[in-house]
Amino acid sequence: MSSDEPTVRFGDVTGSTFAVGSHARAESHHHAAGRERVEDQELLEALRELRSELAGRPQSPAVTGINEAIDEAEEEITRTGRAGEGRRARLRERLESAEGITSWITAAAAVAAMLGVGGAS
Repeated sequence: MSSDEPTVRFGDVTGSTFAVGSHARAESHHHAAGRERVEDQELLEALRELRSELAGRPQSPAVTGINEAIDEAEEEITRTGRAGEGRRARLRERLESAEGITSWITAAAAVAAMLGVGGAS
């Protein structure tokens, strides 16, 4: 490469299409959201409903922990489009540690079922 040729560098690139060079051709292939994304959006809706139901309940360490896990999961799904397994595991742990809550809140039961808490899946 001669010193008068331009240098091209790419950092972290996602969701982009580009071509480099005089004969380069850029192609984009966008795939529809898969089942995983649909499930994550359903989970997000259920988490928001759960947060709404928790808002009217007395605060306790269990309720606070669930609210924190909901906030983290909502942020991750909103930012990336999905909840990673680590995030799902944290939600499962919080719901399992607050079993009494899931019995009296419908939305908690729905989220617990989505996450496989208590053997449900």
